[in-house]
Amino acid sequence: MKKILLTSSILFAGLIGTAFAQAKNEPAKPAVEITSKPGWHKIATTAVELNVDKDAVAVFGMDKFKALHVKATAHGVHIKSMRVEYEDGTTALLDVNSDLKAGETSKNFNIDINKKVKKVAYVYNAEPNKNNEKAHLVLYGLK
Repeated sequence: MKKILLTSSILFAGLIGTAFAQAKNEPAKPAVEITSKPGWHKIATTAVELNVDKDAVAVFGMDKFKALHVKATAHGVHIKSMRVEYEDGTTALLDVNSDLKAGETSKNFNIDINKKVKKVAYVYNAEPNKNNEKAHLVLYGLK
């Protein structure tokens, strides 16, 4: 009986470890937008590494927007580019190439209001800081 319990525990731990490893390799972090009210809405927050990083946010729900912008929090962020992927398979490359200080918001990027946003991908890195801490980037969408 003890062998069965021990074997089951090891198997369960292995499955959990595999699930976490697979989750790390997912191409996009999920974000759910549940309102269609006009105005700016927070879609997602990502943690930004000091080295150049690629990240993506998958958008579900009420996912049609007129424009997008991002806000740096905690520390500054250098954003090289953003790519918007629509449900129909088309994409829009937003050539951001700007530095945002902590608390600063990017300009507004107009996108196609008639298409549902599937994913927003970034190429970015946190600006160097005293403690080598990650920055955070908050994505907003305009309805």
